[in-house]
Amino acid sequence: MSPRLLSTIILLSLGYVNASAQVPGSFDPTFGADGITITPIGTANAFGRAVFIQPDGKVIMACVANNGTDTDFVVARFTADGDLDASLNEDGIGLTDFDGRTDIAEAIALDEFNRIIVAGSVDRGDGFAFGVARYLSDGTLDVSFGDQGLVTQMIGITGFCKSIAIQKDNKIVLGGYALNPVSQTNEFVVMRFNTNGTPDSTFSDDGIVMTNMGVGAGVANAILIQPDDKILLAGQVLNGATLRWEIAIARYNPDGLPDETWDEDGVVFTGSQDADFTIKAVALQEDRKIIVGGFFGTAPSNNLFAVVRYHPGGRLDETFGDEGIILDSYGAQDNQVNEIVIQPDGQILIAGTSLQGNRDLFAIARLDTDGSFDDTFGEGGVVTPAIDQNDGINSMALQQDGKLIVAGESFNGQRFSIVAARIETGLTTSADDPFKADIKASVFPNPVSDELNITYRLSKPTSVRFVLFDQAGRIVLEEPGALKQDAGEYVKTIEIPMHVVNGFYTLTLVSDGYIDGVKVLVVR
Repeated sequence: MSPRLLSTIILLSLGYVNASAQVPGSFDPTFGADGITITPIGTANAFGRAVFIQPDGKVIMACVANNGTDTDFVVARFTADGDLDASLNEDGIGLTDFDGRTDIAEAIALDEFNRIIVAGSVDRGDGFAFGVARYLSDGTLDVSFGDQGLVTQMIGITGFCKSIAIQKDNKIVLGGYALNPVSQTNEFVVMRFNTNGTPDSTFSDDGIVMTNMGVGAGVANAILIQPDDKILLAGQVLNGATLRWEIAIARYNPDGLPDETWDEDGVVFTGSQDADFTIKAVALQEDRKIIVGGFFGTAPSNNLFAVVRYHPGGRLDETFGDEGIILDSYGAQDNQVNEIVIQPDGQILIAGTSLQGNRDLFAIARLDTDGSFDDTFGEGGVVTPAIDQNDGINSMALQQDGKLIVAGESFNGQRFSIVAARIETGLTTSADDPFKADIKASVFPNPVSDELNITYRLSKPTSVRFVLFDQAGRIVLEEPGALKQDAGEYVKTIEIPMHVVNGFYTLTLVSDGYIDGVKVLVVR
């Protein structure tokens, strides 16, 4: 049997098939204008830093834009068609100014209550602090979080937050780096907040872990939380002996202590005496292998994109690329990976920028599971479309239907604007789609006046909670505790309290990170 035929059979068994009407790597013309939406924000440049797909299919971005005097956190939300979503702050865009200085949003996430959480760095005047803003689904700041929806935390002399992850219990985990006043060098930082915005004292006593890499300054850019709740933080470290930047990946136990099963001391290094590594992204495969991405070189003229895969214990995966490492090009210069997404079939999507002449382009590539280019995607596995004069991808996310959303910025000769685009992958979903929620619910009667019956199905043993939200994303009813139930079908009855007035609400069932929501109309 040929490898290509075998691959096709595997895809079909996973519920994914090539869609003949789609050309993998092409823009989806049903999104925005011919697959692209370009949005200027503020009075000057605006940059799209991170993207997330909401459960309802809307696209939400964390951005940076100028308000006329300084830069702010920005949240922008688009409908599934690529139009600005007027249900967020009336025009789809919300700016947040912390202290009237420079605020740089870097990452975005949703918790299980669909609250929007944006993290980045905030200028405090005497240095940069980690900054977090939490919004309700309508774009208003959630006043139950921190100080009227905002939290800043100074770490070391100055610190920069670069990434965010949300735990199953909705605690917020930030990754970045900070200048340690004792060692006088930059160190990896992980910080965990409780759901109300206070530092989590069960995580290294004060909620903060700083890791000195022992060989030189460290810069951490990407974070993820494994299914076993261990935390991975990836970036690079300057080796004082070779004066080269090496890949550095730290793994922590849920309490913040180093994970000694990760290369025995909790940190893995991979380097070369020939050039420098810069790591911008990290992803986890279903088999628990870890992939990091960035670039390798000494100057933009010779930078190659870098994709490196490790076994769950930290050893390089020799079945991937050249002994676990891929150093390659999108076909031009200054090749960079800023984001990695693993498809449900195991193929690897990478995205970033590529310099052609004096012009930066969007760059997307798809790799097979062994690290070779997938020649069914774009041209030889690569897509480098030109949006305007200078473009770049900083983030991407896979929709439930298999299409890919990429986000970044584009320069038209006068200013940078944020960009979101939707790319065909050639994949479609079936009933067995692993992206699909682990629970499915319906309600009756609907409309309801006082008592609501919920019918739901679980595909595996799990815990279930029930939460009722109003249209602004505020919790109006939350069933205490979680029900532990086996796979099967169930009926749950809840009473609608009298303080819940007439109107539309969303009943959400939460199950080990999976969410299903049902619209409910209350009529008294």
